[in-house]
Amino acid sequence: RWIKRRYGAIRKMSSVTKMQEAEIRAEAMLLRVGDEGHVNWFPGHMAKALRLLNENLNSAQLLIEVRDARIPISSANYDLENVAKGKKRLILFNKCDLISKKDQQKIMEWQQKKGQKSAMINALHQGSIRQLVPVIQKMVHSKFKTIPSVAVIVGFPNVGKSTIINGLRQQARSKKMKKSPLGQPQHRGNLSRVSGKGGNAKTGGNPGITRQLQAFPISNEPPINLVDSPGIMHKNFPTSHERLKAMRLAVSGCVKDHTIGDVTLAHFLILQLQDVERNGLATLPKYLKGTNSEDEVFSRMLVEEASESTSLSDRDRERLATKLLHQFRRGDLGKFLLDDLELDDFDSI
Repeated sequence: RWIKRRYGAIRKMSSVTKMQEAEIRAEAMLLRVGDEGHVNWFPGHMAKALRLLNENLNSAQLLIEVRDARIPISSANYDLENVAKGKKRLILFNKCDLISKKDQQKIMEWQQKKGQKSAMINALHQGSIRQLVPVIQKMVHSKFKTIPSVAVIVGFPNVGKSTIINGLRQQARSKKMKKSPLGQPQHRGNLSRVSGKGGNAKTGGNPGITRQLQAFPISNEPPINLVDSPGIMHKNFPTSHERLKAMRLAVSGCVKDHTIGDVTLAHFLILQLQDVERNGLATLPKYLKGTNSEDEVFSRMLVEEASESTSLSDRDRERLATKLLHQFRRGDLGKFLLDDLELDDFDSI
């Protein structure tokens, strides 16, 4: 009732903004999810990584920010704005195969209006990585033939930074790249506290795999080292609109599921997908249509599984919530753009 009263009052204001309406919708959605819908995940290695980025970024010529294409606004880390000042910047929208071509075009037009260099990418396909290589090479101008230039890749946890690095490494190997001088201190600028181990960047389906700064050679002509950094979350999400972004990060896999709980995340996902469908932007599977109740959705999923059970146990809820989240993250439910590009409240991002 309080939400309805406040929303009604704002609708009557002559100067109401779409952002104010969105704030109320966010409060309403989060109220339905419950008190569990709070994201507070900023482990110590993230604070250390942010400090090291500030210390070492002076020697970097290029900052590459990776975002999740399904949440191009929510996965923009405004904490990096101070780090990025004065640097060339390339924004990569990874997992672009999980949104429609139409939505990809909308995002690119939105970025062009901001005057930001950006690209759509699917880090799991080498063809996409192959197109990325010349873009990076063109943006990084090496002053010396033997001393590598430095680029740094940043973004939220689990957006695909390490997968992109491994793809670039594979491209470099396929071109018979010479042995990198990365291990030689005189070729590393002032990146004195960055690990320079060989091999690939660690990857995994869960956020928080990368826990320290690591440098990898990705190009020989010109010589370029790319520094992989741990995914860095915001320390807090103070407003309802920010909390809504945090929940979108969580359902997209950028936050460890146990931080909030699979059932709570599944409930939020159901509400979010139905909101997207109401706006005519996507079509949902039958078992997600016509209900906001996670138990109703879970019961329908049991029927689809041809389960003999007719009642939901807590174990069923946990299992089906996890299944629903995995289906969304793999793209099995369809292609969804969760963010509204008209509600970009961070013009500098």
